[in-house]
Amino acid sequence: MVKPRVLIFLGLLGQACGPVALESTPAPNVLLISIDSLRQDRLGCYGHQLEFANRLDVSPNIDTLAKQGTRFINAFSSSSWTLPAHASLMTGLSDYEHGVESSRFKIDPKHPVLAESFQDAGYATLGVFSGSFLDSRHGFGRGFNQYQSAILDAQQTNALLELERQKISAEDPDFLWTAERLTHLRKIVLRYDHSSERVVDRAIEMLGGSAEDRAPFFLFTHFFDVHHDYLPERVDELLAKSFDPSYEGPWNGKDWLDKLRPQSLKNSPLSERDLAHIKAMYDAEIHLVDRQVGRLFSYLQDTGQWDNTIVVLVSDHGEEFFEHGNVTHGKNLHDESIRIPLIVKGIAGLPSTTVEVRGIQAVAELIGDQAGLDIHLSDQPDFLGTFSRLKVGTGSSQALRDSWRDEEFSLLRAFEFDQESQDLQLARHPISGQPAILIYNHNTDPTETHPIPINSPRARLVKARFEQDLERLKASNKKLEHSVEAKRLAEEYSKEEMELLEELGYAH
Repeated sequence: MVKPRVLIFLGLLGQACGPVALESTPAPNVLLISIDSLRQDRLGCYGHQLEFANRLDVSPNIDTLAKQGTRFINAFSSSSWTLPAHASLMTGLSDYEHGVESSRFKIDPKHPVLAESFQDAGYATLGVFSGSFLDSRHGFGRGFNQYQSAILDAQQTNALLELERQKISAEDPDFLWTAERLTHLRKIVLRYDHSSERVVDRAIEMLGGSAEDRAPFFLFTHFFDVHHDYLPERVDELLAKSFDPSYEGPWNGKDWLDKLRPQSLKNSPLSERDLAHIKAMYDAEIHLVDRQVGRLFSYLQDTGQWDNTIVVLVSDHGEEFFEHGNVTHGKNLHDESIRIPLIVKGIAGLPSTTVEVRGIQAVAELIGDQAGLDIHLSDQPDFLGTFSRLKVGTGSSQALRDSWRDEEFSLLRAFEFDQESQDLQLARHPISGQPAILIYNHNTDPTETHPIPINSPRARLVKARFEQDLERLKASNKKLEHSVEAKRLAEEYSKEEMELLEELGYAH
């Protein structure tokens, strides 16, 4: 593996001729923003307009950032759930390489992470997260001088739990509070929490003091509130109403998944109008996170740090609303699940909009190059496209999906456990018997609903490009150093923590 070679920033590597150049061109600050579960096509700067509130903007602050920088159209996550996607973001490696594909694992100690490179270069490295998978147990705290959680602590949780318990008891004085019901209520309280304001509060606290007396900063902020459930009314009831003022149906963003779980997703009880309302509540959550992102931007502007700050805004994955038979995420690798926003400000040489294909794993090198750090975290050649993976289950219940995309086509494969070989094998369609490979032309089929014939000349060309990249990826992985499995295992979650993750839809 090629180790990061840290270079001192000297005027973006321009006139590096001594102290004068260093003082006249200070090293840039870097702000990396990750917004959990954010679909690319639900942001205004990617063309989204609110269906029931056309006088409102869903993401005005993010849209302004896009106007000042570069918007990537073909940006894709390495997976469709939080943990592996962020491992790729921080290591510059694909899921195939870093191997953090279940909650059992942490980032390999032998794999450098982005914060370490900035720390080695003299940066103040700061991080705030609001989702459990970003915990230090998975290796995300490495390289940070300060790395804080914005998740409710035990005291805050107990206070909210008591408020919710009193509210329920007031509505039903005869309600029997068993230990099981209290445990369930605790999980609901955590699921309903809004943490974005706390993320920004703590980020600003970390940045406090005189900017002139502080080293340049690398600040990572992770916002979780777009993740289901969609409960904008807990922050702003008027806003929630304004995003869909005419809806009078029985569905809302609260517990809507619990109502669906007993049903077949293919025979959902939601009407089109009900689903449109759920999406409106999702949009309202995006708007609330956008407010907090804007507050952080305003702080940097008010303190005179904005112009010298590289800003990168990205999502770890998207969200599905029945486009391919599922909801939320972590179910498949179709476009709605892995096409993500990627917006950057302060990166030289980029156009306002680009169709260049970028995987989330390319962000580390993109930032480092502009900040004057030589961050090449893996010895990867130039690929024709980018890869994504989704691995679930263990033993005989394990399954795997992977996909590859370039500017025009996507290729998706499904694997299942084979009892004879005791390994994952390419699945077969139960009726046709054909290999489980789907290829889509995004120019003619952007929603990935009509795969092209698998044996057509065009499909064979796409498969050849994919296989060429796959061989390159395997060769790159062989050059990496990997620790033995025991060194890559994360600290185990408690029973209560695992129950909460399951409530959030994670069984990985």
